[in-house]
Parts: sequence; C-alpha cells; structure tokens
Amino acid sequence: MAVSVYVGECYRYIGYYFNEYPKRYAIDWQYGMKEMVAVSDSKDLFSVFVTDVRSQPYIFFLYNLRYPLPKFLATVEYNQTGSRSYSLVRSFGKYQFADWDPIEAVPDDTTLYVVTPSQYSGLKNRLFFDRVDVIQFPNNLDAFYLVTGRKEVELD
Repeated sequence: MAVSVYVGECYRYIGYYFNEYPKRYAIDWQYGMKEMVAVSDSKDLFSVFVTDVRSQPYIFFLYNLRYPLPKFLATVEYNQTGSRSYSLVRSFGKYQFADWDPIEAVPDDTTLYVVTPSQYSGLKNRLFFDRVDVIQFPNNLDAFYLVTGRKEVELD
C-alpha cells in the first residue's frame, strides 16, 4: 500500500514539474530569451537594447548567438557600479543591456528595443514605436515586446 502511494505521488510530482510548473512559473525559467535572441538576430539593425529586468540577459545572447569569444572580449563594456554586481555586462557588439529610461525614450528606427509589458505601457512616446513582435509565456501572458522606432517621425 505504501509503495503504491509513493509511486502515485512521484508520478503526480513529475507530471506537475514537467507540465504545470513551466507554464505557471515561466518567468522563473527565463522563458522567451531564446525567442528574443532569434528575432533580434534576424533584424538588420544598428543596435539592440535589451531590458535587464530578468537579470543577466547577455548570457542568453552569447549562448544563443554562438557569439565568438574574441569578438566578445574586443567589444564588451562592463557596468561600473557596485550596486549592480549581478549584471556585469553593459554591452557587447550591437547589444546593450544597460539602464534605459522607457518613459523618456526617443524612438530610433535603427534600434530594436526589447522591453517588458510594463515598460512598453509606460513609453511616453509609444505612438512613435512600431511593434515588431510580442513574445508570450506558455500561459499566453505577454513576456516581452520587441519594438523599434517609426521611420521619419519628428517629436516635439
């Protein structure tokens, strides 16, 4: 009897771990990073800004882009503040992971911005950005907005 209860609980735990847990807590699994890298790499843009709200997104870019180490070492810039020790890389190549003010952001049509839903909704000049893609969690909630500035737009 005890063995069958144990086996049943193990079966239930494994089912939850592989089916329910990744959907319910997708944010904890850094979900959407691979998709973010794929979209940003497919665009011919001068630069890519990536929010660092998910902590150390540069690791996912280095891995998924298969970025060459010599090229990384030649272009990497590190954060210089002690309060942000968990996110050491400020930028490399065309990818930037540093502070960015989404409220006062001026759109640039040569830059792809990867932002969270709350950052997107807080864009002061949101009407001057075009959505390139929306990456969603498995539970269909928005994970990231990929936006770029509209061409030929002048702000007041």
